Amino acid sequence: MASNYLLAEICPPDWHRYGESCYFIITVEMDWFEANRTSAESRAIIAIPNSQSEENYIYRELFQKNVDQTQGAELWIGCNDIEEEGKWQHCPLKGETNGYENWVVGEPNNHNGADCMHIWNDQWDDTICYYSKYAICERHVSTPVSTTIAHLVTRPLKND
Repeated sequence: MASNYLLAEICPPDWHRYGESCYFIITVEMDWFEANRTSAESRAIIAIPNSQSEENYIYRELFQKNVDQTQGAELWIGCNDIEEEGKWQHCPLKGETNGYENWVVGEPNNHNGADCMHIWNDQWDDTICYYSKYAICERHVSTPVSTTIAHLVTRPLKND
């Protein structure tokens, strides 16, 4: 006899679930490229907020409550225009259906070659990718494939 079970959708240990994503706080400051590599090593990306509620969770609930804010801590997010100036990659864009953005007024402005995005005072700003900042990794909730649990049926031993 066999039964099929769908395992629960879960996040890895030390990750936090919100909606359909899992988040992990990198509590050491690093440049955007290192944050990107660190996230990729966990099969994740640098978090990219797709709504105001998701951004509030990432920035206020995870980042501000878990990282010392006394030194003006800032948080990387996954968007960048490294390949082509003004063409932001991996982020919701203005004009897209359901596109979310939260730029500081006058941003992005490419000041001094700023190609990476961070959250600063609750809004997005482009900045230089080699600055050290904190990051939060994001990955979709893992949904294991349904598993079949087989019940082993054995034949009784013959008595000789």
